This record gives sequence, C-alpha cells and structure tokens, in this order.
Amino acid sequence: MSNVNRNRRDERVLLNPPKLSKCNEKKVLPDAGSQKVMFTGHKDEAGVTEWSIRRREVKEAVYLYRENLYKFSRERRKKCKDGTHWSDHLKAAKLLEKQGRWVNRSKQFGHVPGIRIGDEFLWRAELKIVGLHNQFINGIDYMRLPNEKILATSIVDSGRYANGVGSFNTMVYCGQGENPNAQTGNGKLKDQKLERGNLALKNNMEAKVPVRVIRKFKKNYAGCASVGARTMKKIGDYKYVYDGLYFVDSLWKERGSFGKMVFKFLLKRIPGQLDLNWRKL
Repeated sequence: MSNVNRNRRDERVLLNPPKLSKCNEKKVLPDAGSQKVMFTGHKDEAGVTEWSIRRREVKEAVYLYRENLYKFSRERRKKCKDGTHWSDHLKAAKLLEKQGRWVNRSKQFGHVPGIRIGDEFLWRAELKIVGLHNQFINGIDYMRLPNEKILATSIVDSGRYANGVGSFNTMVYCGQGENPNAQTGNGKLKDQKLERGNLALKNNMEAKVPVRVIRKFKKNYAGCASVGARTMKKIGDYKYVYDGLYFVDSLWKERGSFGKMVFKFLLKRIPGQLDLNWRKL
C-alpha cells in the first residue's frame, strides 16, 4: 500500500454509535458492531469552512436517521415481534426531512459536498438523506436540464440486476426496468426501453458527463469484499461505499438471463481519484 493510502486510512473518522443500554434507551443507536459508519479521508482543515460544515451536517444526519430507525424498529418489535421493515426506514427518513435535517437537497453532478470517496453507509435511505443518491429504490438517479435533456447524476450497484465487474476500475451496469428481481406487479416482462435512467446514461456518454458510483458490498469469510451480492440478509453483512466518479464509455443491447433485451453500460473510473483497498473494506 502506498504512503498516501496508508495515511488516508490512518486518518479515518469512525462514527461508532454508543452501545445499547437499558437505562439510557432514548439515546442509543443500534448495535455498534453492525451499525457503524466509516467516513474516510483527511481530517477537516483548521477553521470553519463551508465544506467542513457540510461534512458535520452529513454525519449528524446519519446519526439522527439511525436513532429514529432504531426507535421505530423497537416499537414495531413490541407490537408484532417483527424485525425492521422498509416502512421504518421511510418513516425515519421522512421525520428527518420534516425537521429540515436532510443534506444536499438539490441534485448535482460530480462529488457531493461533505462526502468523500470511501465513505460507507449501512442503509440505502442514508444515501438519499445526505444527497449522494436521491432515490430510495431506483438504481439510476438523473436530473432534467433547462433544455429538457436528462443526465444521470449517480447509480447504485445493489445486486438487483446482473451487473458485472471487470476490475475495480471498470464495471458493466445493467439498464433500468423489466427486471424480475425488482418487479412489483404481475405484468409480463418486456424488452428494456431507452427511456428514464437508460436514456440519461446514454446522454452522459455522449456529453462526457461523469456519474457517481455507489457499490453495495458483502464481506465474505476470507475478509474480501464481493460486489453486488444478492444473498445479503443479515444486518451488518453489507454496506454501501461511495466509489467515486465514472465515465460512461459505451452501451449495447443483449438478451438477458430472463429472455428479454436489456441495455448494458460500460463504466470506467476516472483516473487520479483515491484508490480504495477493497479487501479491507
């Protein structure tokens, strides 16, 4: 490992929630072993800057989100002895929004203020409340320009689609829509269309505008991280890691594993960004 990477790892700021306590349940967060958030990079520079203020707001938003999530999950278990439900995540996020604690509310291209490459998040909703990816479910987020053209701002490789990884600097991202792993209705599957997120990624390729990439990781028993695993069930088995900016290099169509035509996008990581040691994530 280079000295630069070693120094950056040594300077990580670990957000480690307090352990559970029966006598102080109102202030606790979920299990410190599985609910931690890792924020990487150099410490904030001396003095108060706009970026460092935003950094602090990001950390506070994540803490408050988890505090609310634990509260709602605990209430649910008392009533029905069930685990955390998606509605708990939505309630926790919406409460923060009502309190004005969401960060980076406006969609934007490039890096997001207050967030560094290598930052780790446990829950998908956390990406939205800090402005890294402004979709609760959809893997492609995009914005409409004044000329009505749409461009993608970020993507999440969550394992719901058959994405591929050639190396940790390239990836093949499957287009949006008509995925049996993400279907909510009983409609018949069709070929993917060049619309919404798919059209946005094509436009990014033509305009040479990079997108933010967030990867979902599962740790295996050898201590190595696997990308976009689809068998993650236990809390703490996975996390979302901000991987930096990628250019959309090319696109094509091919027949997917479920028999319909899908779009595939080749993404290449922009050189010169912080290199992450995936084996130690």
